[in-house]
Amino acid sequence: RIEAIAERNQLETTPLWRMKPWMLGNVLALFEAAQAGYMPALSVEAYLTRIAKQNSKPVLELESIEQQFELFERAPFATQVAFLEDAVKAVETNGARREINRIAQAWETGDAAALDRLMAEMRAQTSVGARFTVDTILLGRHPAMVRRIEALMAEGRNNLIAVGSLHLAGPDGLVAMLRARGYTVTAL
Repeated sequence: RIEAIAERNQLETTPLWRMKPWMLGNVLALFEAAQAGYMPALSVEAYLTRIAKQNSKPVLELESIEQQFELFERAPFATQVAFLEDAVKAVETNGARREINRIAQAWETGDAAALDRLMAEMRAQTSVGARFTVDTILLGRHPAMVRRIEALMAEGRNNLIAVGSLHLAGPDGLVAMLRARGYTVTAL
């Protein structure tokens, strides 16, 4: 199935087979996003980073890429394979593009209810790969993110904090968690 995806997209398979299942799943998802027109160099993250650097503002992390990779590395091999299986299925059915487009549309229009619905749908999925994505990759990171946001706020400086839109959604999202801790969170 991976070879069929690679052939359809004129990708060389040799490098793909060297990857761990979780990395291959992420590469397929990123490739699918790029094919749908979402280019990392044109992302909001890249834009904000450029603006900060142009204005000599520091760029801090809520978490490092190494910390994110470690979440995948610590996952049991069967979970990594399940994550890959979900990625392959999403590419085969065009589900990945539909989901990417739904997230982007909700973000672009500021439709918090649409993000909440999408997160609720994701939470309702029962496959091992889906549970890993929601419980570990999305929601599992929130407590540490909230602690880091609080630490940044305690420094008394103004900070712009940017996260992926799904981190904002739902009852376990960063917005709800910060509100539960007494912070006023306002959409702009």
